[in-house]
Amino acid sequence: MAGRGTGATVAALLTGVTLLGAAARPASARPPQCLSGPVDCVDEPCSLFQDCLDALPDIFQQCVNSIQSAPRKCALILDEVQRCRDQRTALRNDCIDELRANIKCQCSDVLIDGFDLDKCEKGNRKKACRISRGAARRACQGGAALAPAAITPLGGAATTTTVITATTTTMPVSCAAVEDPFRCQARCVSSIVHGCYDECTDRCEGDQTALKICRRICRDEQCNTLGKTCIADDGDGGGGAAKNAYLVCCTSHDSCLAELSCDLVCEQLTTTTVTTTLTTTTVTATSTSTTSTTSTTLF
Repeated sequence: MAGRGTGATVAALLTGVTLLGAAARPASARPPQCLSGPVDCVDEPCSLFQDCLDALPDIFQQCVNSIQSAPRKCALILDEVQRCRDQRTALRNDCIDELRANIKCQCSDVLIDGFDLDKCEKGNRKKACRISRGAARRACQGGAALAPAAITPLGGAATTTTVITATTTTMPVSCAAVEDPFRCQARCVSSIVHGCYDECTDRCEGDQTALKICRRICRDEQCNTLGKTCIADDGDGGGGAAKNAYLVCCTSHDSCLAELSCDLVCEQLTTTTVTTTLTTTTVTATSTSTTSTTSTTLF
């Protein structure tokens, strides 16, 4: 009995020694939190993040301006507008991901001795400091400087990251960049395209972006008429009663415009007819080939 008790005691002591040894071994140190040191390491990442966000409205507007559809098919316009919105959301998420990556690199360069900034900026961030996407956003919202001055890493050159480049496009036709304070021109345009405008209102489900596009396409269909009727010109460009009504209104308010205002601008649509010749060959069971030519006009 005594032998068994002694053996159990020894086994317990050995187990305790093993556990103490395991506890004594140092665990691998986790990288520090990125915001545990000087917060000025987020200045440049936040500046780049703001540039990225500032580019999104122009990119969204470019996408919206590219939408073309039949005015009475607002369902198609709504689908395209949603595509533009989804693109904007994806780009915004890209901005946040790039912000987080930039903070991890720049703050690690300050916090961690011997940190390889070059490898980090090339995508190797295994040893970089820790920060979540939400914390990265809050770091920029919490008063971090958004000055454009670049951070100069220790022993290296200034680093700049470009996330999104927005291209600014001009309107397809010239327009009068002035207001129509008494809505003389707006009423003239509406008198010509009001039926199409009403259909847009009924079919665009209250989506203001889709409604604006739909109404723009309505004006495009009547652009030639609008250009002759709803402007003040020196010659007799036609336009009939609607032209006379516009001139009476704008003259009385001293607000006549020689071009359509930019919020009423339109683009003359052109119709192109393409004729193609299709050749088909049919092989019968007796291996006799018959060739026929069909002309098709595509509208």
